[in-house]
Order: sequence, then structure tokens, then C-alpha cells
Amino acid sequence: FIKVGNVRFNNDGTVVVELIDIDGSTTIATELPDGTTIVTVEHPNGQVDTPVTIDESAIDADAPVDVPVNPVDSDKPNVIEVVVPDSVTPQNPIEIYVPAKDVQMGVVAVVTSEDGTTTILPTIPTDNGYIVTVNGTSTFSFTDNSIGFADIGGHWAEDYIDFVSARGLFNGVSETLFDCDGPMTRGMMMTVLARMSGIDTSNCEPWYAKGREWAMKVGVSDGTNPENPIKRQELVAMLYRYVGLNMEIAPVGVEALAKFIDYTDTHEYAIPALCWAVDNGIIIGTSDETIHPLNMATRAQLAAILTRYMINAR
Repeated sequence: FIKVGNVRFNNDGTVVVELIDIDGSTTIATELPDGTTIVTVEHPNGQVDTPVTIDESAIDADAPVDVPVNPVDSDKPNVIEVVVPDSVTPQNPIEIYVPAKDVQMGVVAVVTSEDGTTTILPTIPTDNGYIVTVNGTSTFSFTDNSIGFADIGGHWAEDYIDFVSARGLFNGVSETLFDCDGPMTRGMMMTVLARMSGIDTSNCEPWYAKGREWAMKVGVSDGTNPENPIKRQELVAMLYRYVGLNMEIAPVGVEALAKFIDYTDTHEYAIPALCWAVDNGIIIGTSDETIHPLNMATRAQLAAILTRYMINAR
């Protein structure tokens, strides 16, 4: 019940074979000049399935594994099935690189289970695709998971807000509003970092209780004044301690921070954190000459800092 539809020999050296099934689906095998073969299955409903098997020899601890697929389009139904070696486990995950047609900050890789529940895989946008972390054989699709808050259009932090909201790190102040320039509180920061650590922060009173409990337990914060606005230096210091939970952070000189004329306003405890954050492009100044470490942080500023951290520090 399968017949060959077309065989094409393209000028660029690729060979394309189309197989048409009785159910109307089309399997397309594309052999690239380097010998790599990309297989896709296009269904009558428009969904595109791409099965991929990653060999142990392709895994490199220092770089994502390039997945041989056609660039995905998150606006269309897509499913990627990645089979990995047994060595890939939750304790030993790998990163894979998937090319994309139109990279967007709010797009994530999502696994949908049989009961309909979804799990967002760690997904980092690049110039031409996405880096996805998998800890075993996975079937996932790319979807735009950004909230689309009504008050972020045209704001300088719009892309950053799409990034954090799509990954469930940030909620809005309502279902439709983010409040970009509203104050960030210490309790909010504790809660966001707890979520980044995989802690379920839902269903508690007050709303920041679980995040605060986690932050105190691991030493990210002393838990004081959770409802108070958080200063920029406090925010970066908490993030610095969070990063230090899982890795040793090499000391950074003060040179990068010292380019800001107000860097001396920074309290001594926060200087290592700010030096690290500036050196790694995680925090930038409020202008070319100022960083305002004692200013209160806004929700938009935290969205930007977290996004830069997750993209730059990987």
C-alpha cells in the first residue's frame, strides 16, 4: 500500500525520495551531500513527524548534538521523536540542537503525556534554532507558550517577558497584565529561583511561602522581608548564590563593574555577584555609565536578567 511518489536529484547534491502511504501521509527521505539522511512524515492534517536516532558517538559533553531535521516551524503541527542511547538519563542529560525557521523567545519544546499533561523541556533559543535538554528518549513538539500579556507590546523587555512566562517562571499580576515596570519583591525573587530549581511553589499561603522556605533551606536568602521591594544588588546576589548551589563560580575582577561611575555604591557583600553578572553579560547598566545597584528592581528588569542568565551561562 506504499508507492514511490518522486525521486529528485537536486543541484546542491541532495537526493529526495517521497513515499506516499494509502492513508495519505507522505514520507520524505532527504540524503544530504555529507551522507546524512533526514526523514519526515507529513500527515494529511498538516502535522510533520520527524524520527531521529542519536548514536553514542555523536554525543559531545562540550557541545549540543546537531539533530538532522528540516528547520521546524512552530506555527505548524510538528512532532520530533528523539531516540537516545541508554547512557542518557536524568542524571546525565544531553543537549540537542534543532534548527528552526523563525526563532521566537516564547517557543518551547513540550512533551505531552497520554493523559494530556504537558512537560516543558529546557529550551534555549539561538540565532537559527533551539537547544533542547533531554534526559532520555523523548517525543516533543515546539509550540509558542508565551502568555501574550496585553501590556508588553513595544516594551523594551517584551522578548524577555515572553521567555520567562513561556517557561512558567513568571506569572502576570493578572491573566492579561504583566506590569512591566512594577516593583519586584524579595518574595517574588525567592519564588522564581525556587521554580527554576524545579520546586512546586503553588497552593500555599502566603503565595511566596514555598519559595521562601526553599531559599532559606539552601542559603539563597535569609528569608527576611519577603513583601519588600528588592534592590538590584540584592536580586543579583540571590541569583549568584543560586548559581553557586550547583557549580563553583570562578572569581571575577572588578574591572567590568568599575566602568560604571556609581559602582562604589554597591554594598560589599554584593560586589562579587555584580562583578560576575556584568562580566557574563547577565546584567547591563541602566545607562552606559550607571548601574544603580541600590535602585529597586522592576519585574521587567528581572525578566531580562533571568533570560540573559539562562542563555549566556549555559
